[in-house]
Amino acid sequence: MRRKKFYIETTTEGCATNLIENSMYSKYFETNQIERTMQPQDADYIILNTCAFTEGQEKKSFQRIDSLKKDYGHKKIIAGGCLTKINPKEFNKAAPQNEGFLPGDIEKLAQLSELPFNEKILEDSKSYEFNPADFSKLTIFHKLIFLLRSFYFKLEQTIGKKAFPLHNIISSAVINQDYYAITLSQGCAGKCTFCAIKTVKGHVKSKPLHHVMHEFQKGIDMGYRKFWLLGDDIGCYGIDNKETITELLTSILEIPVEFELVINYFEPYFLVKHESELFNIFSDPRIVNINIPIQSGNDLIIERMGREYKASDVRRILALLKKANPKLAIKTNIIVGFPGESFRQYLHSIISVFWFDAIYALSFTAKNNTRANTYTHQISNFQKKLRYLFMQFIILIRHIQVVLLSVIGRPTL
Repeated sequence: MRRKKFYIETTTEGCATNLIENSMYSKYFETNQIERTMQPQDADYIILNTCAFTEGQEKKSFQRIDSLKKDYGHKKIIAGGCLTKINPKEFNKAAPQNEGFLPGDIEKLAQLSELPFNEKILEDSKSYEFNPADFSKLTIFHKLIFLLRSFYFKLEQTIGKKAFPLHNIISSAVINQDYYAITLSQGCAGKCTFCAIKTVKGHVKSKPLHHVMHEFQKGIDMGYRKFWLLGDDIGCYGIDNKETITELLTSILEIPVEFELVINYFEPYFLVKHESELFNIFSDPRIVNINIPIQSGNDLIIERMGREYKASDVRRILALLKKANPKLAIKTNIIVGFPGESFRQYLHSIISVFWFDAIYALSFTAKNNTRANTYTHQISNFQKKLRYLFMQFIILIRHIQVVLLSVIGRPTL
């Protein structure tokens, strides 16, 4: 008999968690003896893992659901992901089965696909293997990094020199097959007025420290030497079970093996709160990349965002870290056009671009069920577009500067 086939895609433009979930879902179907196909027309099951981090991605997710239903309505189509909780009312109207699966919910995926589910299948599905097709929806920038990565490393090999932090940025720009990924937690402890993640995933739920260490050792035993620690906010890891991120990172760095560690994401609040402990930890050269999403360079906007830190404290700590660990690549996210943001406050964010080695900017979009959606003094779309375009220009200048400073061996911060 012909083996059944499944097709899976995501609407994310680079979310590492979403890409790992795709790999887990693929493993689940493969464990059920269903083979993957790269074409939806050849599939018996079509799986769509949605992303709705921005208004644009939410719109794209709904459009893709409609497109799949129109073209392949006779097949088993199952949609899920972040859209199920960020806009549940509209999702349930649009979804092929009027319901979907939450991020990482393989049991619900099994129910919707009418396939067997048990704990063994769940455990088997937790191991993952990336497929090139999983990266087909990434941004042009991310795709360019993929194309340049092997060429760049061959160039470094030829000249016999690694340019830092550029090497670490290119190596870990997008999660990839070289990395063993470990999800430390789901959800967060923050009160950000603009973010819908807490609506989707709730308060932070951390893996016990000994479970994380077991997974890390498993990766070591499998031959991995590059690790990616994932969480919606790794900084708040453990506060739900009386453990801390500093205890976990200390335990990992006590392993007497040479490896590389990427940390994604680490909220500035916890960076400031645990400054003294984290300084020694982040000074370890095995930590090669940290994403610290500052979101704004202005204290009043940071406060309006529901975040509790001062931009000057973040700047001071980053400068110290770069002195102690100059190879460390520090990334950030910045939101442009937050409600009430004056031009002067926007310029503070422009200045903050030069505190980091890699920067991702996005234009503010009001999300349902967030306080920022109800704020007065919303910035017009025209103003946000202008600010975003200028921010992208400044980011380009900064990225060129980081490349040049890395090549000549000068500090980037």
